[in-house]
Amino acid sequence: MRQISICQATLLVLLLLVSSCRLKSAGPESYSLTTSVQPSDAGSVQPGEGLYEEGSEVQLAAIPNTGWEFTGWSGYVESQENPLLLNLEENVDLTAHFVRIESAYEAVLYVRDAEREIELYIGQAEGAGDTFDPTYDSEVPPAPPEGLYAWLDKGGRTLGRDYRGNVAIEQVWELRIRPGASESFELEWVLDVAGLRGQLMLTDPVGSFQIDPEQSNTWQGSGVETVALEWIYNVEE
Repeated sequence: MRQISICQATLLVLLLLVSSCRLKSAGPESYSLTTSVQPSDAGSVQPGEGLYEEGSEVQLAAIPNTGWEFTGWSGYVESQENPLLLNLEENVDLTAHFVRIESAYEAVLYVRDAEREIELYIGQAEGAGDTFDPTYDSEVPPAPPEGLYAWLDKGGRTLGRDYRGNVAIEQVWELRIRPGASESFELEWVLDVAGLRGQLMLTDPVGSFQIDPEQSNTWQGSGVETVALEWIYNVEE
């Protein structure tokens, strides 16, 4: 009986030592964080995928590429918070969703001198494209032999109406004005910018001046040669 008791005691001690070693070597649980982006080229998530100890706090930021905006998370949680704070207690799989920034607006340009006034139309609209489309675009009448004349130059076409697609990051309209006999003219514009999602600028090809069309609505020009101007749209960063 004594030998059996000694053997049992020895076995018990060994079991306790093994259990103690296991307890000492066992660390906190680790959980995986998996992220994805939809569409795949629309942005990124920071920090990226990885393993984190149980209870770790992780702040995820959905970062859109230019021309996109974040709309929400799906998967482990449904949320529109950005950044999103997580406390990891299990494996997490999240998808960040983005949509293209869509801009829709119109600008009516009035080019005038003492004898003539010409109307031009530019803007962005759903369904419009970056090439000539008679649904949205139209040409101006031929230039008179003399006097004020204005047009929008689009790939060699002389347009009076030029509407572009509404998801572009940048658009540039090339405005041409031939002064009349007085050699001076005024450019005035009226904006409908309820759906504008970017910034507008009036300038010339060399950037000698810059006007914010939402802050001012006229520009005075003069000369004997045709004046080249640029109306620029850029998505806000």
